[in-house]
Amino acid sequence: MRKVLFVGFFVLMLVLVFAPRIGASPDNIHVPYDYLTIQAAINAAGVGDTIIVHSGIYNEHIVIDKELVLTGEDQTAIIDGDGTDTVVNITSSGVLVRGFTIRNAGSNWTQRDSGIYLKNRQFCHLESNYIENCRLGIYLLGSSHIEIVGNVLANNVEGIRLDNSPENTVAFNSIVENGYNLVLSNSDLNGVKGNYIANATYSGIHIQAFSTNNTIYGNMIKNCSTGVVLSQSDDNIFYHNSFIENADQAWFGASFDNVWNIDWPDGGNYWSDHSNVDVKSGQYQMGTGSDGICDSAYSVDVGNMDMYPCAGPVSYFGVEFIVPEDIVVISNSSISEFQMNTTAKTITFLATGDPGVGFSRVDIPSSVASGLWLGNYRVLVNGVPISFGNWTAGSMTYIYFGYEHSTEEIVIVPEFPLMVLLPLFILTSLLATTYHRRNRRL
Repeated sequence: MRKVLFVGFFVLMLVLVFAPRIGASPDNIHVPYDYLTIQAAINAAGVGDTIIVHSGIYNEHIVIDKELVLTGEDQTAIIDGDGTDTVVNITSSGVLVRGFTIRNAGSNWTQRDSGIYLKNRQFCHLESNYIENCRLGIYLLGSSHIEIVGNVLANNVEGIRLDNSPENTVAFNSIVENGYNLVLSNSDLNGVKGNYIANATYSGIHIQAFSTNNTIYGNMIKNCSTGVVLSQSDDNIFYHNSFIENADQAWFGASFDNVWNIDWPDGGNYWSDHSNVDVKSGQYQMGTGSDGICDSAYSVDVGNMDMYPCAGPVSYFGVEFIVPEDIVVISNSSISEFQMNTTAKTITFLATGDPGVGFSRVDIPSSVASGLWLGNYRVLVNGVPISFGNWTAGSMTYIYFGYEHSTEEIVIVPEFPLMVLLPLFILTSLLATTYHRRNRRL
């Protein structure tokens, strides 16, 4: 009898020890409902769990020491460091942090006080966070394969800083009104794409200390003291960036072999202080007609030339067509409400500008142009078909057209080729004839 009781007691203890946590599923933990603090939820979480932090102010300094998802409620979940230390310290690889307002880290440079801090980590994802009033907004040290996407970083001494951190992605962030908006230091092979980088006290992008082979493309760099600083850094490539009204567009210190364009027809960068005359076309700009590329080169600095400056600011739009792709629009219009509809087989956007002549050049992966339109398409401006120029080079299709400003709705739609129209016409005629004969019989 005692043996039976002992076995029963042992089984009961096993059930109690390994039973699911009360108040939370094994996969989802809610703060403050399951745990009052974010750190308590992290401590209790298992690998792969998702912690959902609801609206409120959490005065914490948290350490994420395991692979998990930490998601805030529409940036109304606020993690406030009260002006001391690092607010979010990620000490595990494979972490996703998204949807928070993170603010008020310390100001200590020696200990690298940060909104989000990663040291020697890989494969983390930081998305859609608002980070302000920190010494360093996001800081990577010795980390790789980190994706920093869709965040807003404002009013920090440095918005994003990468130290000794290769092969990371910084994309589609708004990095504004920091002392230094983005710093790459001794960091190679990073991709910096589609960011809005504006109003930096010192520099929009600062590349220093032997940072090489970084690709900087599709960014708008605007109203900064210096747009790009290159210091002791070689072999970086810049293209499709828009340098607009920076006090100094670029500054160089002991930096060589940096490249400021790719070949025609893709082009280089837009420079607001260039003449931006575009009445010729082609690789040597000797053909007739415009192509979205300026007729003359732009001197970035002594020994640094943009051979194919763009005739208007450049916008990047990410789309999904079998695989993620980028569609690029070079235009002297403000481009908004960009959409690709794979069901209707259309690309649409609004082009807005002051009264006068506007233009847009739409660069589309040929796989998308073929998949949507079988290579046959037309351009409508406010519903009216217009003439356009188009050409294909490499894996891209380029469509160039002009219009009169104020606000124009641009639609690119399929154009039915004759081989399709003729059968449709014959079928329609047969149906009409059959219908007419049937009515006569009646």
